[in-house]
Amino acid sequence: MAVVIPYVKQTWSDGSSSASAARFGVIEDGVFDAHNMPTVRAVRTATQTITTATWTLVAWSGTDAWDTDAMHDPVTNNARLIAKHAGKFQWSVVLQWQFGNTGFRIMQVQKNSEALPATANTGVYQGGQVNAGANSSGATLPLSASGIADLAVNDYLAVVCYQDQGSSLTLGTDSYFSMTRLAT
Repeated sequence: MAVVIPYVKQTWSDGSSSASAARFGVIEDGVFDAHNMPTVRAVRTATQTITTATWTLVAWSGTDAWDTDAMHDPVTNNARLIAKHAGKFQWSVVLQWQFGNTGFRIMQVQKNSEALPATANTGVYQGGQVNAGANSSGATLPLSASGIADLAVNDYLAVVCYQDQGSSLTLGTDSYFSMTRLAT
């Protein structure tokens, strides 16, 4: 036999209604309307050349797959995903590297900095590394990372990358950088 739990609508002790601006995004006390959480996915519509042994800021110059809160501008400061509201943000990056069978590829996600690191561990918010030696001929080499960032209003995240193939490589158009606000 199924147990039925009756729903009791919250009464507002402060005199506001559930539709008031003071309660925007709140369904019940402590329960937020999740579909109102800002989210963005920045993409590349052209390849980007990454010079060997050189840290490079990744530009996200394509029309965004989505951007519900103007967190990315594909023209001005196109390397940045900017928090328009304070909170905890989940971010993820996928870089699709051109085939290369030597060396390694590194990326770093940096908070409030587009400075290019002097070493592999300078200014890192979160990063990833992959060795290209196992890459099969002609295949792209994906490198991905994800994490959660605590951001204030106008804080931003940016991606820098590095490769040491011995010659320039490109990042493919199937690379992306996304960010979604999870909570305040």
